[in-house]
Amino acid sequence: MKVKLTEQQFRRVILKEQHEEGTGNPIGYGIENYENLRVKLDRQGLTTMPDPESLPETMEILNLESNDIEELDLTGYHRFNNLFVLNLTNNPIRRINMQSILMGFPSGLYRIQLSYDRDYISPEEIHNFENFVHGISPDVDIVYEPINMEYR
Repeated sequence: MKVKLTEQQFRRVILKEQHEEGTGNPIGYGIENYENLRVKLDRQGLTTMPDPESLPETMEILNLESNDIEELDLTGYHRFNNLFVLNLTNNPIRRINMQSILMGFPSGLYRIQLSYDRDYISPEEIHNFENFVHGISPDVDIVYEPINMEYR
């Protein structure tokens, strides 16, 4: 089950007052810059990947660093055509859902950063993951590091 983001977690997305064209009257708030949208959800205590329906479709960078996410599951993430960096460093990734990678891999993704729990995922599995991703998108840069959960 994917976690829905709370309003407090979305506070980090920068909002700017929007004005009506022509009159300049305020009409509410919107995301300040759709072309350079970065979503920071680091250190939020997330245990699963965020529900893609609760994320802005135009995001370019998704920072999920230093949470407690145990499974890399990209189900529904195919809709993020502008996403080029996915940061999952310092998460105890214990499972990689390869089917979700095949079905949900964002077409513009250029860099994946992740940590994995070496007690659950072997270097061979990481190598297979890397080969699998490069089979879908050869130019993706994958940066990964094993972590030992005892010392996290």
